[in-house]
Amino acid sequence: MKRFQPIIFALLMGLMMSLALTLLITVVRLGFAEGLFREWMKVWSYAYPAAVACIFVFRPLAARLTERIVVRLGK
Repeated sequence: MKRFQPIIFALLMGLMMSLALTLLITVVRLGFAEGLFREWMKVWSYAYPAAVACIFVFRPLAARLTERIVVRLGK
């Protein structure tokens, strides 16, 4: 089951990030107007797959950069 951990992580992190960010951006754009939820879900339906794809693409780079930073901070 450990082999599915990166996939589950990407799906959950993408879900949480995309929900939070699209809500924030939608509220900034529209305010708390009527139809906010519908517009938020419309924008989120595009953002979620993009967020998951970005996590898969950038996670290895972010892990390597994090390791380098931690090593340098430890010196």
